[in-house]
Amino acid sequence: MVRLLKIMMMAVVLTACSGTFEQLSSPTASRLDIERARENLAHIDQLTVTDEGYITYYQTLPHGYKWRTSVIKQNSYTWSCETMYYLLLKGFVIKMGYKGKGGREEHFDLAKCNALSS
Repeated sequence: MVRLLKIMMMAVVLTACSGTFEQLSSPTASRLDIERARENLAHIDQLTVTDEGYITYYQTLPHGYKWRTSVIKQNSYTWSCETMYYLLLKGFVIKMGYKGKGGREEHFDLAKCNALSS
């Protein structure tokens, strides 16, 4: 009976985890678009454009401060799905990282932004 209960609890945990897993597409940006993005975004500190077409941007909070999840979600969505939407249309995937206490990483592709905006 105890073993059956443990198995059922594990199934519930696994089901909950699988329901929150996001499947993002891989970048499909062209070499030319990657080079153009690097040139156009070079002035932004902490931002890189990888050879594969990922745009990564990190912000760090000083010691003693804590990120608020609502701030992370709003800033990530606004920058990725509104400001940088034109790059998502070109096949880029955006990763935004928030370093420090309470930090996390958010990933956005065109499908995710379209789903969130509808």
